[in-house]
Amino acid sequence: MLWNGVRSAPELPYKTMRAFPTLPAALAALFLALALAGCKDEERPRLQSAFEHPDGFWQDVRFPQGTGALDDAARQNLEQIANTGYATGYEPARVQTGVILHDGEAAQDGLNLYCSGHAPEAVLMDMKGVALHSWALPFDQVPSERTPTRRTQLTWRKVHLLPGGDLLVCYEGLGLARLDQDSNLLWYWDGAAHHDFEVENGIIYTLSREGRFLPYLENEAPVVEDALCQVDLKSGELIKRTSIYEALFQSRWSSFLLQNAKKGGDVLHNNSVERVPASVAARLPRVTDADWLLCFRDVNAIAILNLEQDKIVWMHQGPWAGPHSVSGLESGNLLIFDNMGQGGFTRLMEWDPISHKMPWIHAGSPPESFVSIFSGNVRRLANGNTLASLSCAGLAQEITPDGSVVWEFRSPHRAGRDRELVAVLFEVQRLDPETDLTWIKSGK
Repeated sequence: MLWNGVRSAPELPYKTMRAFPTLPAALAALFLALALAGCKDEERPRLQSAFEHPDGFWQDVRFPQGTGALDDAARQNLEQIANTGYATGYEPARVQTGVILHDGEAAQDGLNLYCSGHAPEAVLMDMKGVALHSWALPFDQVPSERTPTRRTQLTWRKVHLLPGGDLLVCYEGLGLARLDQDSNLLWYWDGAAHHDFEVENGIIYTLSREGRFLPYLENEAPVVEDALCQVDLKSGELIKRTSIYEALFQSRWSSFLLQNAKKGGDVLHNNSVERVPASVAARLPRVTDADWLLCFRDVNAIAILNLEQDKIVWMHQGPWAGPHSVSGLESGNLLIFDNMGQGGFTRLMEWDPISHKMPWIHAGSPPESFVSIFSGNVRRLANGNTLASLSCAGLAQEITPDGSVVWEFRSPHRAGRDRELVAVLFEVQRLDPETDLTWIKSGK
């Protein structure tokens, strides 16, 4: 499919390019093309055996490229292929889970906080994988007026640990909640929060989306309008809502929005938000460290939003495909989780927004050994290593600059007839080793 893309200034006008790269093999092409056609990330893991697991968000590890859009007959054929050779009495090798690799000298010390598709739960663990604390709260125990339309919404998509053991959690597409250390509900914001949020100076900056008809788009179809909402950390009350569609419409890239919004639906699919660091702002015109960095998966674009002007002030569509997270580095470069930019497989990319060079790339060898076609997260650690969460594989790795893996965690949350389903691992966060845990020890 060809479409008009957009570059950041001063590289306008638009150019024409492919939305996704050509895949290296026919089998990978089949899996990826069918999985992506008309299929959102929350809907993909639909193999026949997936219906045998509880509510949650699961992925079949035998088909990491995804098979969500296949019809029932195709899924049955793939199931038969996957189970070929399983003679009576034969048991597949036991899957090793938890922390299976830890190089104490090379890995960044700290604590690990994760949430996944197995349940509305978050787990805090040490570097060896020993669980120190957990929080859990089913969605039916929060005062929401929204009705989940998919069982994948019944888990937590993003969590954030606050001092004293309180936890912020996001029920995907539903809202935000603040819990105390004993999982008691302190407040709930019913604002359709999704994917990501950041906490700064007593304010939560969260992504939100609602189906709306926007007359200025000049089309008859409604869209899923992305917004950046500011929510008070203490009370859970909405402070301000900024429409990302309107911010884009008011910018120099308004024609890009109009063109892509013609068919309506989930046009941008914003999935990442982070404050622009001073190192990045210093390199880009019209950008300050008060702005916010956004990632639009469905149009392969990265943008920067100015909340004082409520306007997009920078945007670029680069050499990535279906990206899922972007963050700024001290070098002034951007670190991107490029879901399908490695010939249809996943790579981690450090990208220079000025020269457009990529001084660091990490991918699998072979490429299919490192893949998450949806979701995923990447962050640079204090010691210079990179922590990546490959959501579809239920895998997190800490990777050195030379590409060596020095810490690896495989999700223990499994389901299916042969434990072939793994809970989608949304994110593993590495916390400071000096994080105060007296609230655990004291039992408060």
